[in-house]
Amino acid sequence: MNDIPVVLLCGGRGVWVDGSGARVPKPLVEVAGRTLVEHGVDAWRHAGARRFVLAAGTGADALDAVFAAQATGRDALGWMLADGTRVMVVDTGDDTPTADRLRAVRPHVADAATVAVHYSDVLSTVDLHAVLAFHRAHGRLATMVGARMPIRFRIVGVRPGETTVRGFASRPVVPSSWINGGYYLFEQAVLDEAWLPAEVRLLEDDLLARLAAATELELFGFEGAWQYLDGERHVPLMAAIVEATHPGRRA
Repeated sequence: MNDIPVVLLCGGRGVWVDGSGARVPKPLVEVAGRTLVEHGVDAWRHAGARRFVLAAGTGADALDAVFAAQATGRDALGWMLADGTRVMVVDTGDDTPTADRLRAVRPHVADAATVAVHYSDVLSTVDLHAVLAFHRAHGRLATMVGARMPIRFRIVGVRPGETTVRGFASRPVVPSSWINGGYYLFEQAVLDEAWLPAEVRLLEDDLLARLAAATELELFGFEGAWQYLDGERHVPLMAAIVEATHPGRRA
């Protein structure tokens, strides 16, 4: 894993309003005493990755400061952390679409055969070594981790054509479909002009769709704990994931 650079997408305008009313970019939201972006880096570091490129935008200076505060120095690959990890923060613009962010950081990962990409507002207990083994075994250009979205609501029991409520189903009612889990492994060719030309603007709707149409995208189905940040109720769920993956870890 140490030969695979990890691109963390953390440049959008998604914000969190904390208890004081301050607006905080999602990658800088604190979960279990550390920012989400640090937890994202830690997950890949634990798996052996040592090169990180943050495709930043909103809050880029603050993201840079997070890693500057724990660095032992700086070189051409970014801030140097104590274990040999390098973290480079690249300001890719506040309103830049996700595929454009990948293009912006492409020069910084062009030497790698395989590149990992991770949404910084997602945490999970997925085994990244298993994802890499799966990716190398299938031989296609791209792997996406698929997660199960937790079902939060009961289904109302109403027969077709009727309006009488006859009961409520227990939760969960049915297995949910696979959703995009926000973790990817791409072969370098995916970042080349043939797959990522200027007209491809979005990772989800454009690039992944092109890969799927060419049968070059494989799904690593993951049934374990997975959570994205979209509300206050998600913070304790994400903290539980941190505890499950790195017991006792705090700032």
